[in-house]
Amino acid sequence: MSVIQVAIPVLKGRSSIVVDKGRPWSVVEHMILEALAKCNWTAIELSKAAKMPRRVVIEAIIRLMRAGWVDLSEARGTITFHANSFGLANASKSELPKNFERIRRQINFTIDLVEGGVFRNHEWYVFDEYSLREREKTEVIVWIQPEAVAEVCDRGEFYETLLDYDEALVSAEPSGFSRKYILVAVRNGIMGRLPDREMPALRAAIVEAARSVSLNEIAKKNIYPVPGLVFASRSDVPEVRQVHFDITDLVLDGEAHRVALSHVFENAKKSIFIHSTFINEAKVLAWLPEITSAAKRGVKTHVFWGQSEDTPYVVSSRTSISNLTKNRDVQNLGEALVIYPFSTKSHAKLIVADSGKGGSFIAVVGSCNWFTSGFDSYEASVLLRDPHIVRDVVRYFAELSVAHNGVWSPVATELINISKALQDTPTSPRANAKASIVIGAQHGHFVLEARDTAKRRIFAASHRLGPVSDSSVITPIMTGARANNLKANVYFGRTTGAMWGNRPDGLIDEAAKSGVSIETIETPRLHAKMLAWDDDFVLVTSLNWLSAVSNDLGSPKEIGVYIEAKGVAETLIANFEGARGAIYADGV
Repeated sequence: MSVIQVAIPVLKGRSSIVVDKGRPWSVVEHMILEALAKCNWTAIELSKAAKMPRRVVIEAIIRLMRAGWVDLSEARGTITFHANSFGLANASKSELPKNFERIRRQINFTIDLVEGGVFRNHEWYVFDEYSLREREKTEVIVWIQPEAVAEVCDRGEFYETLLDYDEALVSAEPSGFSRKYILVAVRNGIMGRLPDREMPALRAAIVEAARSVSLNEIAKKNIYPVPGLVFASRSDVPEVRQVHFDITDLVLDGEAHRVALSHVFENAKKSIFIHSTFINEAKVLAWLPEITSAAKRGVKTHVFWGQSEDTPYVVSSRTSISNLTKNRDVQNLGEALVIYPFSTKSHAKLIVADSGKGGSFIAVVGSCNWFTSGFDSYEASVLLRDPHIVRDVVRYFAELSVAHNGVWSPVATELINISKALQDTPTSPRANAKASIVIGAQHGHFVLEARDTAKRRIFAASHRLGPVSDSSVITPIMTGARANNLKANVYFGRTTGAMWGNRPDGLIDEAAKSGVSIETIETPRLHAKMLAWDDDFVLVTSLNWLSAVSNDLGSPKEIGVYIEAKGVAETLIANFEGARGAIYADGV
């Protein structure tokens, strides 16, 4: 029987973690405690009254007894249960106190360097290179060799994989990594046993590596190259979610963004996370009354900032943050307002907060620089409520929170725990739309999608017009307009410095020949970044389509959201045209 051993490079590591272990209280357990606080019950009586299986009732009572809130009594051979003084004190609360045990433990893990999968220690047996070199003298071994390895580990997925279902991460102290290998035997083209995961890229690499050598190549170093994690980290097409979308979830124009931010501060229960490309001291202070009011309810606001196309804004952000830390009113808020001093290097504009119905988490993704905007420009964002699409935003936010130096932080831990909770939250049963969170180079996919599938019109708008717009956006739109004989309109607010030496007139004239209208919008000031086609397809983003290009799939430096829903493009375009029309009607 022909056997070829495939050596897969991995990183073996260890991390010391602190977790809160224990399952949260359920509504059923809270209901049973309330019943036991009113009178004594037997398990059978509770089961009949609640119309629940007896086993469920007994398991709930056992948990409540372990918490020290319920006692049992026996009289005349009958066992009854009742809430004690501690149970009485907790039964009337809107939410039962957490009953977690805080423990510290070590976790060992393995990360494969082909696909980036994270595995628990028991899922693989690892070898050092020396032992495999010895085996190579008598066995055929082919070594998978990544051409490049980058830091692309999704920290959210990392800890979600390694934690037990009843654990919530409190802190983590990662140790170093060591390079090891795992062996997979391939017999006549059939792989040996692998962990029960999909792992399509890894499985394909193993099969192809085995095919690349023959059984005669013993005592020879056989190499099978693969691209490595820097290239295989993420697909150029984002994951599609089935969501419930309401047309009012489009946040359009400056005033709508001011209202949206105000709603977040007024309705958040515990946590607000805001990513603004840069920070303006006066704008932050203008929101201080709302931040303070939220703080009095126990809400903590986290503020992150990233990068700008204008270097002076980076300097001014640091100056603003320095001044804010010295402001007496800001200091009085203590830990209720945290403005992080480091740059995430991201151009994204995000909000994540538990300001949804019943304290659920929502996300806002789009073009607005929340703590620089005067809310007088035309902006575009999307409010997301579905837990799984919000989780996608939270996971990218977690990446940004450690991007400055890779050091794990308490806020990253908090975001990972939010992500874990959202993963277990059921999605809306009334899904009526498709949505995707779009990062970096994934934006290019939707430009080509509009070019190839638009039947009636293409609409694009961006803050600036620069030299990269020709090949990255305008040329594909021109191609689509010519091929499908459709209407295409491109709008921009101003040109970048690079365009002044080569006036955009030539580009505008060339586009017009293909039926594409390129127009400057001076009023209202255009800051939105939008792509829409036909009536039902929209991408709203932080990426300046017409002046910047993002080829990076490895990190969320630009983040947008794609929505496919009935009438969403029609509504967005009509709102934009209405804003222009209102200005013209006023004679401006």
